[in-house]
Amino acid sequence: MDSCQRVYSRNYTISDVPADQLTHLIYAFSRIDEQGRMAVYDSYAALEKRFPAQDSVDGVADTWDQSLAGNFHQLAELKAAHPDLSVLMAVGGWTLSGPFSDVAATAAGRAKFADSAIDFLKTYTMFDGLDFDWEYPGGGGLESNTIRPQDGANYALLLAEVRTRLDTLEAETGRTYEISVASPAGSDKVGNFNLDGLSPYVDFFNLMAYDFHGGWESTTGHQAPMYDTIGGDYDINTAVQLYLDAGIDPGKIVLGAPAYTRAWSGVQNGGDGGWNGTSAGLAQGTWERGVYDYKDLLNKVMDPTNDWKLYWDDEAQAAYVYSDSQKIFSTFETPASIALKSEWAQSKGLGGMMFWDLSGDTALASESLINAAYQSWVEGKSLADIAAQSTLTPDIVLGGNGVLDSIAAGIPDNGDPVDPVDPVDPVDPVDPVDPVDPVDPVDPGPGGDIDPETGLPEIVQITWNWGSQKVVAFDPTMDQLDFGWMGASAFELSERPEGVEISIVGNNQSYLLQGVSSGDLSLNNVRVLDATAASEWADFLGL
Repeated sequence: MDSCQRVYSRNYTISDVPADQLTHLIYAFSRIDEQGRMAVYDSYAALEKRFPAQDSVDGVADTWDQSLAGNFHQLAELKAAHPDLSVLMAVGGWTLSGPFSDVAATAAGRAKFADSAIDFLKTYTMFDGLDFDWEYPGGGGLESNTIRPQDGANYALLLAEVRTRLDTLEAETGRTYEISVASPAGSDKVGNFNLDGLSPYVDFFNLMAYDFHGGWESTTGHQAPMYDTIGGDYDINTAVQLYLDAGIDPGKIVLGAPAYTRAWSGVQNGGDGGWNGTSAGLAQGTWERGVYDYKDLLNKVMDPTNDWKLYWDDEAQAAYVYSDSQKIFSTFETPASIALKSEWAQSKGLGGMMFWDLSGDTALASESLINAAYQSWVEGKSLADIAAQSTLTPDIVLGGNGVLDSIAAGIPDNGDPVDPVDPVDPVDPVDPVDPVDPVDPVDPGPGGDIDPETGLPEIVQITWNWGSQKVVAFDPTMDQLDFGWMGASAFELSERPEGVEISIVGNNQSYLLQGVSSGDLSLNNVRVLDATAASEWADFLGL
């Protein structure tokens, strides 16, 4: 979902963007100039560079005399080819966030910036909105950044000013303009971010759920784990919960994932591939020390002449790789780890996934991180299916149940008797027919009806598929709905004259069980892995 354009040494162009797998493309970055106005950062890349035919979206070479060239022209071509793709312009970023505090501090500064942002969008009409990347209000960014205690409050005032101007622009043009925000995952930065104040003006938060650990530390660690196993609560689960606790609509939270790694050198194996080990420094990296592009390290890991081993930490729910000969430890994502995160995000009702950045991903479909997210989120493929098509099978699994299978392995047992998939707690309240089955919480047992032709009931997979309005010929005596890890917050149940409807919240999507009433249904008609979904179904049936 996210892209930083690399037109120089990284040789990644707009024509390489997998637009058919994206809803949004974010171009990074623009800057705030000395007068506090939004401005193009790299004018050569954005407006002047001429692309040859092989690097052009439409396959036609740019000419010296065309009025607009560069990436902005290529973005216009991309939008023409993919009219449903939304393209946003990012402003700020790690190195360009210095002016934000001063700009947001006064009404005059906010108005000047907002006016310039509208001028920018009127001039460069290929953009559908703005992505604000202030790193970070109240501190935590570059030491040279100006910061104020009021930054969080002022940030909300700035976005309110911009939103008001965008509303006017929408009325003038008939177009829709969005505001997204690149937002922090660490509790130290979230505390200054004023999530509640920002939310009314933000269409979605791009949660930067990575860089939890990296080369600024001398000890190796996971860059983007689901769970923190070493203390500090630097993990995805905690980060998302911070946003939910702040009252943010889960549909506004877009889970970020890295298409790059964090790597250390001089790390001894220690029997677990250097995990949580002391390093002597940073690994060479692809373009900078301590950082490999995913596709670069992927090639090394897949090379049979190398000794890289792939590890899966089943407690933290995170992958990493280690080279014994080079003594390098590196964080790593795989299609399976992305599918796992995608399933978890969907079960939480989150709005999607984004990646920083597209240039780091591989063009190999079976190993592509973005393709894995797309297959999970849009095509409804399971973690098992996505993992099976990849060659990246863990060599060693540490902790947990010893298998990279599902997010359940990473959920601590809290002794909750309504957890239908906790083998420590084998009492299964979801399935009264077979109440001691910790593996299959909706096993119909000996009383279940079987399709005489196939020997099995028809299983209807309830998955995310934007805009789908599916009518299902459903037989309540034998068929089942498989909700997977989808939680109750992600769907709504209702009874209509045409039948029972399952609506996927915020996804313009529904399943209609044609001719079926709630009285026809039972607990045996569902398969669930989330206890809240089981309770929601039972409540709908009046049980």
